[in-house]
Amino acid sequence: MGGWCSTPAMADQPTASSSSVVGKPLLQPDGGETAHKGEQKAKDAELAELRASLSHSEVRVEQLRAEAETAGERIASLGRERDAALAELGQARSALGAMERERDAAISDLKKPCNGCSLYIQQRDRAIQGQSESEARLQRTNEDLAAALKKLEELQAQHTLLQLQIQQQAPAPQLSPKSTHSTNSHETTIPSLEIDASLLNGLVLPTFTQEATTETGSLNLPEISTLDLPDLGKLAESLDFHLPTNTASNDSSVVQFTVPSTETNSTLMHGIHCSENINLAGLKRQKKKPTYPSGKLEMEDMNFYEFPWQGNPDLAFIGVFDGFAGTGASKAAKAKLAPHLYTMITSGPPKSDYSETLTQCFLEVDQQLSEMEYEGCTCTVVIIWRHEGNRYLQAANIGDSSAYLCQAGISVPLTFDHKVSTPEENERLAKTAKDFEPHQTRIFGCVAVARALGTHFMKREGLGIIAEPYLSPPICLNPDHQFVIVASDGLWDVMTGQDVCDLLQGMSDPKEMASTVISTALRNPKCTDNITVAVGAL
Repeated sequence: MGGWCSTPAMADQPTASSSSVVGKPLLQPDGGETAHKGEQKAKDAELAELRASLSHSEVRVEQLRAEAETAGERIASLGRERDAALAELGQARSALGAMERERDAAISDLKKPCNGCSLYIQQRDRAIQGQSESEARLQRTNEDLAAALKKLEELQAQHTLLQLQIQQQAPAPQLSPKSTHSTNSHETTIPSLEIDASLLNGLVLPTFTQEATTETGSLNLPEISTLDLPDLGKLAESLDFHLPTNTASNDSSVVQFTVPSTETNSTLMHGIHCSENINLAGLKRQKKKPTYPSGKLEMEDMNFYEFPWQGNPDLAFIGVFDGFAGTGASKAAKAKLAPHLYTMITSGPPKSDYSETLTQCFLEVDQQLSEMEYEGCTCTVVIIWRHEGNRYLQAANIGDSSAYLCQAGISVPLTFDHKVSTPEENERLAKTAKDFEPHQTRIFGCVAVARALGTHFMKREGLGIIAEPYLSPPICLNPDHQFVIVASDGLWDVMTGQDVCDLLQGMSDPKEMASTVISTALRNPKCTDNITVAVGAL
């Protein structure tokens, strides 16, 4: 019974326990799983966050690595820039040292007394000696001419007396019959007068062939042996010449006298040629630095020559322009001066003296170059023209490009070197220029010439540079005048005018002459500048 009764009880118990025991397991798994899932989600979220942070860190690491590489390159670049800056600093220090040395040398040069240019002194001494010799010859010539006139008067008196004797049918001593004249079948002997050479014993009529700044021509008389009456007439005409007169020139001591020309040349001159050479080897020896944007050494000399001048066979022009601080001024002067001067010369009748015209032309062309603030140039001009059957030559210059006339193998200077170091210009600058000390060799520390075209900044500042030219006296040409040479200072640094005259003796082709002069100068190791040489064969 108990067993039967227990059966239902046992049957019911499990039911109750299923509600307590079996039901628990059904509740516990649901709450734990939720908590577990929450924890799992939290961990997953944290893991995801860590992964995201790791990914971000990796990106940041890459960025930092790239930044590090960029910084490294920048450091390397800065290192290179630093090295370049140090190199430039070293060069700047070297340049500064060189400038300080140049400054010290300039200061030392300023403190030294200036004895003038040796070449100019030689030329000046030669000119002074030539002038003294010329004055002495002129005195002797005047005395000889006075004696000749006296003898002519005596001869004319003798001739008059002889004619009276002939008319009186008196014998005529020392007369030799040379021609007869028949009149009405009566033959009368008409003698012509023969002059014994002994009557002219001691009479010397020299030809002017020596160097002198005072001469503009030569007196050529026939050889005296025996002269008949027509010859005496020619001799009397040849004695009609002009005594010395002052001419328009910078030097009041320069005197001109005009002698009638005996030449019969139908052409004004034989020709002109100009040769030039940049002389790079010489410039490098001088260690000259280029002053141009190209960074190259360039030819600063310019030239212009023309014969016939603008088609006029009675005019010729030669000009040399040596530029400094660039080529602008020399190129402009080359283009402007010759046409302007031609217009001025041909606007009126020909003259025997163009001093005023040349001076006015130089000053007006300088005004046309007013935009040239710092660039400047020397200017040396020679003009040749015909007037009343005679040929004339005249020169004008500013700066140190010089011209010489070769007369019977002797060089005659036509120009004056306007260097700051010359005593005359140095004295003028000391009196008129601002901030100029006596014996100073350069203006504003850089310009070595005291007269030039252009450089209007220095002219406005009153530093002493002017454009008024030196003028040679007009020279009446004769067969003794062989050629004229115009050249930049690159030639005259190594040769004198007499050197050139000696070198070109026996030559007549101006092209060959100019080339010979340049090649000779370039062989001199002291030749360190551009060279321009123009030769006019007269």
